Amino acid sequence: MTSLAPLRALVITVGDAYGALLALPRPAAVALVAATLTHPVAGIAGFGTALTALVLRRWAGLSGLPGNLDLTNAAMVGVLTASLYAPSLALAVILACAAGAVVAVAELARTGLKVPVLGLPALVVSWGSLAIAWTCGLAPAAAPPLPWSIGAPEALEVLVASAGATVGTPNLVAGLVVLGPILATSPRLFALALGGWVVAEALLAVLTGTLASPIRVAVGANAMLAAMIVGGLYSLPSLRRVWLPALVSAATVPVALAAASLLAPLLLPPLGLPCLAACWSAVCLLRPERSSRFQRLWQASPALPERAAAASALATARAFAPGSVALALPYNGAMTVYQAIDGAHTHQGPWRYAVDFHDLVDGVAYRGAGRVLSDYHCYGRLVTAPVSGWVVGARHDLPDLAPGQADTLHVWGNHVMIATADGVHVLVAHLQTGSILVPIGAWVAVGQPIARIGNSGRSPQPHLHLHVQAGPTLGAATVPFHLTGALRDGEWRLDHQPAVGECLAAPVPSPSLAQALALPVGRTLDLRDGRGASHSLTSQLDLTGGASLTMDAGASVGLYQSAVALALFNRQGTSPVLDMVTLALGLVPTVEEVVTWRDAPAAALLPGWAGVVGRLTGAALTTTYHRRWDAAARRWRQTGVHRLILLGRTLASAQTVAVYDDADGLIGVSLACGTTRQTAHVTAIAGRADQGIPGWRADLCRSSA
Repeated sequence: MTSLAPLRALVITVGDAYGALLALPRPAAVALVAATLTHPVAGIAGFGTALTALVLRRWAGLSGLPGNLDLTNAAMVGVLTASLYAPSLALAVILACAAGAVVAVAELARTGLKVPVLGLPALVVSWGSLAIAWTCGLAPAAAPPLPWSIGAPEALEVLVASAGATVGTPNLVAGLVVLGPILATSPRLFALALGGWVVAEALLAVLTGTLASPIRVAVGANAMLAAMIVGGLYSLPSLRRVWLPALVSAATVPVALAAASLLAPLLLPPLGLPCLAACWSAVCLLRPERSSRFQRLWQASPALPERAAAASALATARAFAPGSVALALPYNGAMTVYQAIDGAHTHQGPWRYAVDFHDLVDGVAYRGAGRVLSDYHCYGRLVTAPVSGWVVGARHDLPDLAPGQADTLHVWGNHVMIATADGVHVLVAHLQTGSILVPIGAWVAVGQPIARIGNSGRSPQPHLHLHVQAGPTLGAATVPFHLTGALRDGEWRLDHQPAVGECLAAPVPSPSLAQALALPVGRTLDLRDGRGASHSLTSQLDLTGGASLTMDAGASVGLYQSAVALALFNRQGTSPVLDMVTLALGLVPTVEEVVTWRDAPAAALLPGWAGVVGRLTGAALTTTYHRRWDAAARRWRQTGVHRLILLGRTLASAQTVAVYDDADGLIGVSLACGTTRQTAHVTAIAGRADQGIPGWRADLCRSSA
């Protein structure tokens, strides 16, 4: 059994890779393998080609494409070639060479393309394999083993066959095997596939005057894939953006017709070229760098639309901006936003991503007549580092100007520029003459005093300018950023994009709360649920440096910890106890003055039928948290009220309780949803041993009640 374990691992890896193109999980990926096996020879050849590619890739020490998409491409080549040519030793040699070619093309594409690789390796290598097979005079394959028609309406049969063609087996049985798991896994992806097919059928009829096209099924398959990939996986789900999958589906039709005509003399089919061309065109033409209109169109990484919808709702509730740099407020106490992003005065064009702050007292920025700098409330106020990094630029010799004057030669005035480990550069400007406290080359920590607010440079009145730029040159184009942990008019926000007139206060973190909620890497909590079962919750880092909590056979949730908050996101896997923990501790500010706040966790975290509805719809919960200090027990008790609201009606509600203190950390959690009652309490805390660090374990005897 042990000797077969490596082969079993290889087979599982290849099987899972079949779902990579559409981000489908293992059950659906297995169904796609089964769909290719409706043409047994082609299915076996596809799996074998992917397995060969995996072996060659590991032998060469290559990492491959994300999700093992290169193996998916290899399987496509094998299925297609073996469906057109009869089995033979020559065919086996061609497919073995094709496996290596896919690995090479995938590696080149991964390092050289600025667009998703998708099915590019399969397209290039398939054309080569088919050309070689034809040149070598290989015998054509026998007729497909399954009928093309079962007497159903023609349109329905073409639809199902098109679904089968997405995995290289254009028959009705394969199509049903493909559509079923997609529907069960992602109803939105299924709807996009149907919509893409309808758009392609309609346009094909308009362009050709008939639907009796020899490439009708191929056109339908390309349109379905393009709609699912662009509309379902890469763009953020929204009914307002339904034009995008319709557009890419329509684009596949003229590309397919042109490719069929141009490639016919070469005896080559269009394959996935229409889908690839449409997807790449959408990504290139609508990318955020070309127009800010499409800045929030794309996801940070491809994901099923239901999961993306839940993540988008959570990000919206937390005011998080994808692709944005997180900064702390550059001061202590409170200040008011004088000019925000896209401000009417100077925050335009390349410098649009910037924020100015000043002090208002009774709505006025100055005392007295406001004729001298000392009249202004913010003049001389301490500036703190909004980010940790190295000071790479500083100037402090420019004079502070009288109110109403401006130095247009030295626009930024006295300033400090900080370079982060991520390569971005943060600028605070218009500082007071001679007030800079940190030299060039020094390392500064977030919150460290670095200067005082002045009125140097192009500054008509004392204020503090803040922006992030991509390069080190003073005044380079700015990039998006957001403020983390700010109190907006008394309301706490984990991440916030400021607006003009808002009063933003820097929170004062509570060391006691921070200690109670600390989950450092290697920390393990042993829990016992209400039925007596034991579970282990462990904090760990992945290869990219992201933190997560894992529990029960690999179930995990992303973990964010800062000086002002703990946040959980991106639940993966199956674990009812981890779902309960994620709901109870979804978002926690480590600021004592914050006692009530809101969040929007995924409805899929609820138990029972409500969780099923959440998974199928990608709906988010409307959640309100409230925290109080139990003086008698000397612990915090955090209550969460979660409501699932669809079409204006509350379908389900739940209440969670999390109990924690600064001595033992998390003590216990509970959940009540309808007739369901769940509890879990921490029985022990452990620290993982590492090189030079001893492991430890402490049993807890305290009740979570």
